Amino acid sequence: KALSDFCCSLQINVPTGKDSLSMTQKYPDGSKIVNPGTVIVSAGGEVSDIRKIVSPVMKNEPKSRFYHIDFSFDTLQLGGSAFAQSLNKVGSDVPTVKNPEYFRDAFLAVQQLVNEGLIMAGHDISAGGMVTTLLEMCFANQKGGMNIDLSAFEEQDIVKVLFAENPGVVVQVAKANAARVEAILEEAGVGFAVIGKPIAERTLYINKEYTLDIDAMRDTWYRTSYLLDRKQSFH
Repeated sequence: KALSDFCCSLQINVPTGKDSLSMTQKYPDGSKIVNPGTVIVSAGGEVSDIRKIVSPVMKNEPKSRFYHIDFSFDTLQLGGSAFAQSLNKVGSDVPTVKNPEYFRDAFLAVQQLVNEGLIMAGHDISAGGMVTTLLEMCFANQKGGMNIDLSAFEEQDIVKVLFAENPGVVVQVAKANAARVEAILEEAGVGFAVIGKPIAERTLYINKEYTLDIDAMRDTWYRTSYLLDRKQSFH
């Protein structure tokens, strides 16, 4: 019912769903792995111009800024997050979309930014939260890093700011286009904040307090995929 209500508010339909509530993988030695219960829903949208795409890879352009655009309109929560899972916990409060109409306005505003060619790079916030989004924008670019300041967030708990998976996007915008971008977002009533800029160093700085080695983080990020690929290749 929640899904139905949300889709009706967004004025979209769901063409297909994948019921993964009972997936089990069995192995020759008799062991089996039961997947966690999930329902995955896929929705599609019209692409009016395939040439107007946004890469998730940050550009090494010093005259640019990174913006966080909020799709959630909710307080930051860690329940159900990858961060909670890494601590072998689930949590009780999960992020949600408080206002479907706001979510729709935010989506359409970003579509306008894309259509006008105002976004240099962009990445959604999902599994792993903001810090994962920022790092992944750096991973595929082998040069440069970011200097990030998250003081614009009302939330004072840096763990929630970095790891909450509230829906949103991080986009890179040229300084020359900043006024136009902000005007579009303000007209749509969408929350946004300037959170930083690209730098020449191969480092992610956060609030002048945390320093992350991007290449070391990339090795950690890729390690599980590498180990799984190796296991599957040998077996």
